[in-house]
Amino acid sequence: MESKKFHFYIKLILSNWLMCIHEFVVGSAIVFSGILLAQVRDSPSGFQLNTEESSWIASVPNIVGPFGLLLTGIITDKLGRRKSLQITYIPLILSWGILAYAESYKVILIARIILGYSIGTGMIVFLYAAETCPVFLRPLFLSIITIFSSLSMLSVSVLAIFYHWQTLAMTYCVLSIFGAVSLFIVPDPPIWLKAKGWDIKAQKAKEWFGMSNEMTVTEETPIKATKDSKFAVYTSPSVWKPTLHCIMLFICQQFSGIYVLIYYSVDVIRDCGVPYDSMTVSALMFGARILGNIVYSLLSGVGRKTLLVTSGLGMTLSFSTVIVTMYAFGNELNPTYGSIRAAAFLSCAFCALLGVLPLPWSIPGEIFPIEVKGAMNGFVHSAGYIIMFLAIKSYPLLLEKFGIITVFSLYTVVCLITTIYGIFLLPETKGKSLEEILEYFEPQKKDVPSIVISVNNNKTETFDMNC
Repeated sequence: MESKKFHFYIKLILSNWLMCIHEFVVGSAIVFSGILLAQVRDSPSGFQLNTEESSWIASVPNIVGPFGLLLTGIITDKLGRRKSLQITYIPLILSWGILAYAESYKVILIARIILGYSIGTGMIVFLYAAETCPVFLRPLFLSIITIFSSLSMLSVSVLAIFYHWQTLAMTYCVLSIFGAVSLFIVPDPPIWLKAKGWDIKAQKAKEWFGMSNEMTVTEETPIKATKDSKFAVYTSPSVWKPTLHCIMLFICQQFSGIYVLIYYSVDVIRDCGVPYDSMTVSALMFGARILGNIVYSLLSGVGRKTLLVTSGLGMTLSFSTVIVTMYAFGNELNPTYGSIRAAAFLSCAFCALLGVLPLPWSIPGEIFPIEVKGAMNGFVHSAGYIIMFLAIKSYPLLLEKFGIITVFSLYTVVCLITTIYGIFLLPETKGKSLEEILEYFEPQKKDVPSIVISVNNNKTETFDMNC
């Protein structure tokens, strides 16, 4: 019946949106350092932070994050997607709670270190979407995750205009508690439960989603593997080749300058001579990111290669515009040329969300074998956060030594390299099942599960749950 199909879609949206609350909280945490640093610097009273302390507050979560990701990746394959995500809320609640009452650099740093454990664990949200959505809906739901993150960045930037950073910290502490509790109504993906051999739990999860009782598993049920066979899985081409692609994507992403714009948005806008209030332009940039996210969602039918090439080329042109105007006219606050730079930054923020920013986080959830998907996502996301730490921590040092024109020239070159990589090397995953993706890296892979969902009394519609 059509009502059963409708019921499935409602439960699919509900479960994934509740999972996305985590990304809403983490998205705010990512940009919160820029808000905190700007308000502390502009405050006439209270403690002050030097350049070194500011850089540690901004970057320290990204050096702690890989440890949390590696542990979470292992836990995710053991305990399941839902419980693992609930565990990651604990550091978020503690961190936001400490920040709400922080009055010194040391306390803020401790809170940011605790936050680091959970800063990248949103990879579970991507896994959940990839494992619960039919193939034709997967790009759309993966893009919705980045919309939640961008909405959070915009909302916290707008709220920062009216509220103190400690008030915002307490607000997000309460939201984190709500997010953790709400997950009790969400089941783990049936395909993962089936792969673990938990047939009864898989059946209950199917019933919760409104799926039919029929589950066709064309892949052999996983059996307990020996240590040698486990090692062989990790050294197979279907694992190490995707790993290299994921790490390359993260290198291109992090040294494209997009996260420097996120973490140091207010300072970058000021240093580039944009003749408007830096906090306002920063909020507009997050608005541009949301617009980019919406367009990215609407382009869910477009291939990953096309999206990455378009995004990289747009960022290259945007940064080139900033560099040319700065090289030609310097940092003088000329309204005409300053407006061009502001428009270029907005364009860069928009273009980044078309591919360079979301794809490195979402593609790992699509291309690894299901038996190692949690662990390998934890590993490559950890590598991504280590690279992010290096990019963010090095920015103030590079800026001081070489100047902003040279630094952003480097980012422009990386954006161009990203475009070339997308044209010639990036494997396409759009519209492909896990089996087809793995065959690209290693031929003759076995089939993977599909779930048949009853849509009316007379016929069924098969939703391939490959991810």
